[in-house]
Amino acid sequence: MIVEEKHSLSALINSLKRQHDFYTELVESREGLPEGTRYVLENPKKFPGILGTVADMFQVDEEYRDALESGLGELSHCLIAKDKVSAIMALEQSNKDQAGDLTIIPLKEASSLKISLDELPSSSNIKARASDLVKTSKQLRPLADYLLGNLLVVDDLGSIIDSTDLVGWNLVDQTGAYSGQNLIMKNRKVTEDRYIIGRQKKLELINSD
Repeated sequence: MIVEEKHSLSALINSLKRQHDFYTELVESREGLPEGTRYVLENPKKFPGILGTVADMFQVDEEYRDALESGLGELSHCLIAKDKVSAIMALEQSNKDQAGDLTIIPLKEASSLKISLDELPSSSNIKARASDLVKTSKQLRPLADYLLGNLLVVDDLGSIIDSTDLVGWNLVDQTGAYSGQNLIMKNRKVTEDRYIIGRQKKLELINSD
């Protein structure tokens, strides 16, 4: 019995170590992020007003990760600055250094956004408003509502795509199939090493274990 327990404990430790190494590499390499965004994150002393990315600040349960990755799209790569002054300074420095493409959202100004969310349509196919699935700080809640408040996570996009009750909403299902009110449709199904949202948090949880 003791031998079996030691074996199980050893297997658990090895598993956690592999996960730790895997997510450490992903976080440090910043794979999947635009060149300019990577440059800013790799040079924090040059960009002291940058707090991280939207993907760093937003967490979501694994079952909804494909939906949120698809719904956010390139917005998950956006850098978050302390305020507009910090954002402008970061843009100027990145242009000077020819860092590459990047997008910045000023946190102070974004936090003061007054978002009016429409009432959810009455449909059994709706699982949730996407912004309600995001776990983030109180300060960032207005930003989550602004970016994802008009996105509905549904059971199956194909079965409700022509529903008149959902006109004017962006729709996504848990597989990552997406239909926007602008008529743009896309699908995003990624492997574990391609996920952007939740990388840092996953590493923190593994470290705590």
